[in-house]
Amino acid sequence: GSTPIRDIRVPRGISSYRLELDGYTTVERVLVATEVTLDTIYLPQAGEVPTDMVFVPTGYAVLPGTVGAALRDSSGTIPPIEAFLIDRYEVTNQQYKEFVDAGGYENSSYWESRFELDGSVLPWSEAVKQFVDQSGRFGPPAWLVGDYPSGDDDLPVQGISWFEARAYARFVDKDLPTYFHWHRAAEAQEANYVVPTSSFGGDGPRAAGEAGGMTSFGAIGMAGNVREWTLNPSGNAHFILGAAWDDPTYLFSQHYAESPWDRSNKNGLRLVRYSSEVDLAGLARP
Repeated sequence: GSTPIRDIRVPRGISSYRLELDGYTTVERVLVATEVTLDTIYLPQAGEVPTDMVFVPTGYAVLPGTVGAALRDSSGTIPPIEAFLIDRYEVTNQQYKEFVDAGGYENSSYWESRFELDGSVLPWSEAVKQFVDQSGRFGPPAWLVGDYPSGDDDLPVQGISWFEARAYARFVDKDLPTYFHWHRAAEAQEANYVVPTSSFGGDGPRAAGEAGGMTSFGAIGMAGNVREWTLNPSGNAHFILGAAWDDPTYLFSQHYAESPWDRSNKNGLRLVRYSSEVDLAGLARP
C-alpha cells in the first residue's frame, strides 16, 4: 500500500505489526497505542539487514538511574544512539559450538589482551584455562567433551564469561552491545508490555526463538531467559542485562554487573553490528 496510512482503526494497548514492501526488508514492530500517534517506520532495503538481526533506528535510550552521566550534555540528556543492528535472538548452543569446533579458544586473535584475576595479570595462555567444560575441554561449564546436551541446539548458550562472549563476537564479526545500545533496543521503559509475554519462571530458559517478549524493534527474549553481556565495565565487573528466567522481573529494566570471569548458568549473550560512525570509546566507558 501507500503511506501515510490514515483512517484506520487500531486497538488500544499493545499490538504487533508486520510491514512489507517489495524490494525492502520486512519489519515486525510492536507498537503501544494509548493515544493518537504518527509514527515513521524505516524499512531497510532488501539485503541490508541479515535475517538473523533486526534494525534499530537512530533514537534515544531510556536509562535507569544515573548511568551514563559522563555522556550527558549540558541539559542532562544523552545524545541519540545512531542506528545499528542487533541479533533477533540470543546466541544458541548450536551457534556457539561453531566457535568451539573452529578452535576459537586456541586462537589468541579473538581474545582480550589483558586478563586480571585476584590482583594478578594473567597471560592469555593461562587465562583461557579457566574456560573449560565438565571434562576439562574448552567450552561452557555445563557442556561435556566439547559438546552440549543432545536436543539443546536452540537453547541459548549458558555459562559464558564476559571474555568468552567478546571472543565469540569477534569470531562472527560482530560485537557486544554497549549498555546504551542494549537499552535502546530493549526499550525497557515498556516493561509492563514486554515482561508478561517473556521467559520468566520455569526450570530454565526457553529455546531462543520461543523466548517471547518481542521488543518494539522485533528482538525476542531481551527480558528474562538468560542475561546478556555488554561492553561496559562497572568497576571490576561488566554490565550484564535483561535478567534471567529465575530473576525478579524488575531486573529487566535495571542495571546489574558481574565479574567478567563469572560463568553462572544465567549468563548468555546477544550481539550487534554498529554503524561506522559509532563512538565506542565514549559509549563503552564505565
